[in-house]
Formats: sequence, C-alpha cells, structure tokens
Amino acid sequence: MKRTLSAIAIFLFIGSSFYGCKKGENDPFISLLSRDARITGTWILTKDETELITSGDEGFVVSYNFDGTTMVVKDPLEGNESYPFEHTLTISEGGEYKSFYKEDLDVTEMKGMWYWLNSDKNKTMIQFTSSWDDNIYVIDKLTNKELVLTWHDSGDYTGHWEDGSFNFKEVVSVTETYKKKE
Repeated sequence: MKRTLSAIAIFLFIGSSFYGCKKGENDPFISLLSRDARITGTWILTKDETELITSGDEGFVVSYNFDGTTMVVKDPLEGNESYPFEHTLTISEGGEYKSFYKEDLDVTEMKGMWYWLNSDKNKTMIQFTSSWDDNIYVIDKLTNKELVLTWHDSGDYTGHWEDGSFNFKEVVSVTETYKKKE
C-alpha cells in the first residue's frame, strides 16, 4: 500500500512539473497538455453573452445572447432581432489565427496574430490582433475541449447631434464559450 501511494505521489509531482497545471480560475487542476497545446486548434462558439451599457442623459443596455445557433439582440433603440449565427476561431501554433463569422447571410473572415500577454508561465491573457480587430481576452477556462474567454472594456465618449454634443460612458462585457472541433 505504501508503495502504491508513493508511486501516485511521484507521478503527480512529475506530471505537475512537466505538464500544465491550473492557471485560470476554472481550469482543470492538472492537465497532461500544456496551455500552448490546449489553446491551439479550431474552436466553435457555443455561447456568447455580451452586454453594452451606455450611461449619460439617455442611458440604455444592449445585450447579445448566442445559444449555439441563434443570436438574439435586445436593443432599446434599434429594436430586438434574432438571426442565425456562426463563429469559428482557429488558433495555430505559429502565432497566427483565423476567424470566421456567418451572421445571417453575411460572411466575414479575418486573419491575424495571437500572443500570450502575461508571462510565459501564467498564460491567462491572450491578444488577437488583425487589421480589423484588436482585442485582449482573459482566459477564464481552458481545457482540451472547452475555452471560455472574457473581455471587458469601458470608455468615455462624446456624441454629436445636429443641435450639439453630449457625453456618455460605455461599458462592454463579453463572455464567449467555445468547444474544440474534433
């Protein structure tokens, strides 16, 4: 019995030394794959919860919710709508990524670079950069089959109307859940 427990302890110690341990809050405790190995591959968006909060004289909230097939937009100014939606993200080992969006009948494809933003050891933040987009995400969860990215941003802006201008603040909160394509 002692030998079995010793063997398990040695295996866990060696495994945690050479492979990926829990980095993100919702990551698995231990993984036999490094974060680089887990992040690379083709990911299919299965859930998106996005909220845009605008405050000022005319504050309002716009929400985007995706359930794996349909995007539902609730917008107090433009009205509510829903449409078929797809998003695929392919992350390559060499630092390149491709992103494919199909929104109703419109198709958008992007290519760019991705980078780990914090230390090579932690790898809990990732940046996607292209000529069209530049976003920094926190990796909330990274397993070999599931990726959860969060993104938060805020800013103060000035809007212009025909009869003057107004100031407002926007806060964007995004949570995207992906499943790895097999």
